[in-house]
Amino acid sequence: MPAYEYRCIECQTPTTINTSISNFSATFAGKPLACDACMGGELRRVYTPLPFTLPMPDHFNVSAGQHVSGEHHLREVFKRKSEEATNRLGVEHNFQPIDLRDHEALGVTREGLEEDVARRHDAGLPPIPIPE
Repeated sequence: MPAYEYRCIECQTPTTINTSISNFSATFAGKPLACDACMGGELRRVYTPLPFTLPMPDHFNVSAGQHVSGEHHLREVFKRKSEEATNRLGVEHNFQPIDLRDHEALGVTREGLEEDVARRHDAGLPPIPIPE
């Protein structure tokens, strides 16, 4: 039988139960199973999303200066451009794609965003919403 994860409504304790797929609500002999930790809380099924990333679409990449057909191709282009820049300038280069959604890797802080909002306000510009 497959294992399914449940969580207690009362104490939030996770529990793994081996049961058939037809026993959706974690019952035994028609009665709902209770939490082992708090001895009474109702168990609810936990759904965990599968890790999934969409492939990079074909596009013109401004940083690469050419059309790329996916992430692998973009990495190859950056590697070649890094080698060309290293040979041309004599300084080691290592161009890497960046994820603009990764604020920590980009060095963006909440304080910096708030300072930017204050500067925009002082300049009479419309505010930019700060993501949570």
